[in-house]
Amino acid sequence: MISHCPPMPEEKKRSGHKLSAWISDSLYDDLKKFGYFGISISQTETITRALELLLKESEKEDIGSQEDENWETQGYANDYVGDIGRLGELRAQVGDLQELIKEKDRHVDTLKAELEKAERDKDDLKTTYNKLQDTYNNYMAQMQTLIKQKSIEAPGAKKPWWRFW
Repeated sequence: MISHCPPMPEEKKRSGHKLSAWISDSLYDDLKKFGYFGISISQTETITRALELLLKESEKEDIGSQEDENWETQGYANDYVGDIGRLGELRAQVGDLQELIKEKDRHVDTLKAELEKAERDKDDLKTTYNKLQDTYNNYMAQMQTLIKQKSIEAPGAKKPWWRFW
């Protein structure tokens, strides 16, 4: 059974068909430099204009008129975009800087986690050292007791060789 999802709010406002497409990274970057897919020109408007130009191109019967159409296409895009291409470049640079900031923040978080782990390891080493110190002190106390017991016995009194306990 196929269920029909209710239309999105954007779909209620617009008539037509919604499309999606995959384009290469280089094409996307080039379009973004000229302000397409940005604040000034939406993705929908960019794709619509490109498809309209494609239709115009395929409707032309005269191959020689293609040069005129290329001029119209460039003129049309340049009239609309104007100096926004530079703005697109700046936006791309800001995006790159934001990515660098995010990467730096992730690195700082990693270093903080490593520092916390080092603190825990330091505390563990202190605990282990204290335990070893206590063990050593107990051992020395036992040795001291044995030495005192030996010195309390009568000096020079030897047990016969057959009494070994």
